[in-house]
Order: sequence, then structure tokens, then C-alpha cells
Amino acid sequence: MKESKYNFYFPYENNILLYNAFTNALALCSKDEIDNLKNNSFNDKKLKEDMKKGGFLCNENQQYHLIKERLMQARYANKTISLTIAPTIDCNFRCEYCYEKDNLKESEMSLENQKILSDFVKKKAKGMEGIYVTWYGGEPLKAIGIIENLTKDFKSIAKENDIPYEAYMVTNGYLLTKKISGKLIDLNIKKIQITIDGDKEFHDSKRILKDRSGTFDIIIKNLKENIDILPEIALRINVDKKNSRSYAKLIDEIDKFNKDQKIQPYIAMVRNENGTYTDNLCLKTSEFLDEEEEFFNKNVENPWGLYPSLFNTFCAADTKNAYVINYNLDFYNCWSDMGIEELSYGRLTKEGFKTKNLKRYYDYLHYDATEDYDCKECKFLPICMGGCPYHRLTENEKECSKYKLKLENYVKKLAEYLLEKEENYENISQQF
Repeated sequence: MKESKYNFYFPYENNILLYNAFTNALALCSKDEIDNLKNNSFNDKKLKEDMKKGGFLCNENQQYHLIKERLMQARYANKTISLTIAPTIDCNFRCEYCYEKDNLKESEMSLENQKILSDFVKKKAKGMEGIYVTWYGGEPLKAIGIIENLTKDFKSIAKENDIPYEAYMVTNGYLLTKKISGKLIDLNIKKIQITIDGDKEFHDSKRILKDRSGTFDIIIKNLKENIDILPEIALRINVDKKNSRSYAKLIDEIDKFNKDQKIQPYIAMVRNENGTYTDNLCLKTSEFLDEEEEFFNKNVENPWGLYPSLFNTFCAADTKNAYVINYNLDFYNCWSDMGIEELSYGRLTKEGFKTKNLKRYYDYLHYDATEDYDCKECKFLPICMGGCPYHRLTENEKECSKYKLKLENYVKKLAEYLLEKEENYENISQQF
């Protein structure tokens, strides 16, 4: 037995915070306990067992091989089917930084294609343990009728196979009238993501209609009037150098009616994807992370959102049983590729699946961070797994985890939060 390669040690008052990236465990230890761990010298059997349980103490190389096994199991798992579906690639907005703006078109999934897609899901669902859908676009609510038709089919398929069906939606929120909002629960939509870029002035300069008029007032009105019947809402606030730290007024506005915290705000970095924005307007990663930390400190009481998560695969793009499907039944690995036909790896037709650009498909699917020269030796591997596959392919460089810059800050923030909640806390081997 030896100390884990994935251990991190951070001073905390007169003790040491011990974090393990393989298990995501966190413990507060005395300096003597850390010395016991490093020297593999334990008089206290319980302490040794706690160290093994948290992954802080392990068999040599065992964790590395288990990371590889977790990657392969997750990548080729066939327990669930995950679909990101754009019933239309059309949108009522013309956001200046949108990576799809050059590919938006009047479009709608035909009845024939809806039937073909339903048949595809029906075949795939046999033996599965769940069907999970993300409605995407364009703006998916422009095709609410198609969503209703497909949901009826998917729910029926799930019922036939005695498995759950759940959905999520990414929408700009402009069409969330009371009538449409009332339909979402029946459509098994458990959560929606809506983007509002800061206060009214900044939002209306960036997220505009085709006629270039603003959209802020309508979105806020929809949220305020329908908050009781809407599902949980992830409120994405895109930030770049033009609207950095402009969200204070927005948060104040939302707080007036967000009494049950159904709306959960967070910030995201605007990127120059597909060459549709300008690099010098985008924040550098370090700049964004400073702003993200400040945002959480000011606006989010519970710091769990900053704490790392374990990755098996990075996302759906490098997972075999996840599909990104356009209205015309073109298939993609990543929704950032949506609408760019040469990046589609195939099209589903009534005759079957017609393959196209399989090289890109395999580039997404076959990358193995556990065999990458740099990633293999990195202590952050289990909470990074090589970073975003899309950026690795399009920019020909790996995007390292933000925790390389912020892990100590985030771990200490969570420890402080947890310690404040402990009434009878003992300062020895307390695994969070």
C-alpha cells in the first residue's frame, strides 16, 4: 500500500485538507496523520481503513488502471440511450456570438423523419434502463408540436420497456408563454436552461430578435409570470469582456420572484466557436475563473457547484450511446457541430443509417486520456479526462481542467462551508 498519486494537500489553519481526485473524497487531518499516510505507518487501524476508504491509501498503480476501466465502461455502456434533438435549426434570435448563426435556416423535422426517429429509439430502447432527451436547436420551442409528437412516442416506448423517460431543454425563454410553460411538466421536462446575458442593457445588445429588437423584458416577464409552473431552471449568464460583471442587476431582478430558488444562476464563458465571434472579446480562462469564483462567493450560498466532479468520459461527444440529431436526421458527436453538414458522421433514413464523416466520429470516440503522454502523468486526470473533446479537435490542443488553477480555493471554500454546519466537529480524520 502507498499514498495515492491523486492526493492533494492543502494547509488549513493548523491542520491539512486532504483531497483525492480519484475518489473525490475530502478529509481534514492533523499533520501527524498526514505523516502516517506518507510513511504508510499506522498505529490506528481505523485511521488506516479510513484512508483506504477515501482512496488516499491504495495499491500501487491500481487507481490508474481503474480510471482506464471507468473510461471504457462509460464510453461503451449500453444501459441508457441519450439523445440531443433539434426539432428545428431555426431560431427567433440572432445572437452576435452564436456558433450556429451561419447555419440557422427555416426548418422543421418532417412527419416522416419523426417516424424514422421514433422507430430508431424503439429499437435502441430494448434492454435499456432509461431514455434521456435534451431538446435543442435553433430554438426548440419554435417546434413545440414536434416535441409533443416525439414525446408521446418516447413515453410510449419507455412504458413498453418499463424504463424511465426524462427530458431537458435548452431554450432562449422568449416563447415560454403560460400556455407553453404549462405543457413542460407533461412533456417530462425536468429542467430547462435559459440564457440571459447580464442586465437589460447588455442582454439587449447581444441577444436580439431578427429585427434587432431586444428580448430581455419578455424573458423576465415569462419567468416571473410562470415561475410556479415551470420546472427547475438553470440560468446561464454568458460573459465576455463586454459584459464582465454586469450581472448584479439581473440577480437582483430575479431574486424578487425567485423565492423557492427554482432558478439557479451560473456564468459561462463566451467562446469564438466556428469562427463566429472575435477572440479579443473573449475572456482568457484565468480571467473567467476569477470572475466565476467571485460570482459564486457573492451569489451562491452553497459552494458545492465549485467542487470537482469525477469524469469517466468527458461528455456525450465521446460516448458511443449518445446521439446529437438535427431536424433532417443528420447525426453529430457534439452539438457545437450541429448544422455543419460536413461534420456529420451520418444520416438516419428509412433505408437505414448512411455513414459519412467517420474519421471525425472516431477522433471523438477513440481519444484515450489515460494513454495521452501528458494526461497519463497528471494528478488531475480523474477530474479532467483530457478536457473538452470539441476544443481538442478544433483547436488541436488539450483544454486542461480549471482545477489546475483553482482547486485549492474551491476545496477550502467547501471545507469552510461544511465546518460551519458541524455542531460537534472533531479535528481528526473527518472525511467529508
